[in-house]
Amino acid sequence: MAISAALGWLSIPNALRLCALLAMVAGLLIWRTAVTSQSQPAPVPWRGMFHFPPLLRWPMIATVLFGASFGVFFQFLPLLAERRGIEPVGLAYTVYGLGIIATRLSTGRLLDGPHRGRILALAALVLAGGLLGFSQAHVMLGLLAAALLVAFGSGILHPALIALHVELSPASQRGRATAAFYLAFDLGIGMGSWLLSPVLQRFGLAGLFLVAGTIALVTLWPLARLPRPQLAAGSASGGSTPT
Repeated sequence: MAISAALGWLSIPNALRLCALLAMVAGLLIWRTAVTSQSQPAPVPWRGMFHFPPLLRWPMIATVLFGASFGVFFQFLPLLAERRGIEPVGLAYTVYGLGIIATRLSTGRLLDGPHRGRILALAALVLAGGLLGFSQAHVMLGLLAAALLVAFGSGILHPALIALHVELSPASQRGRATAAFYLAFDLGIGMGSWLLSPVLQRFGLAGLFLVAGTIALVTLWPLARLPRPQLAAGSASGGSTPT
């Protein structure tokens, strides 16, 4: 957020150098604070790396769809702003960053409550609204409002889906559950960009963001396939201690 706001005088090469320095500092902090597990995980054959617990099937499908819709915002917002003459686009990322911080501070505890399913549904709807807003944004105010909606929706979906993956996995496989989330999320971003490129060529940026908003709505389908007890925080079998 800060780098986007300061990019005008910081320059892109210096911004990349600063990001590298921040990554090094983060690595040193993790090195000092990370807790080493005392138990050795059971070896997994290479074929087993492609098999995940059946309970993760629907959360991973939801995450793929979330990644595909979010990836359109993540990768095509600069192109949208440039073609429509809405500059500076860094301001939209700054508003998005502020929105992400505010959303996660204000909704984090709600994700540990019994109504996570409703919160996930609301987040998917808001994310879809933000993407649809981008499709119609032709002035800076519309761009910023859409960025704020995307921040709210993705700021809830991202940590909630991670928690869902972890809680639906055995306690000894929490790291693998997190990896399963990011596998699905990154596949959604990458495959979404590839599969949606014909939409961009045929229908332009407005059509692309409209389709992305529709995909965000479809995220509700795999989430609805989960039984209600599994959508309630801490109630998964084989995962965290039930509440």
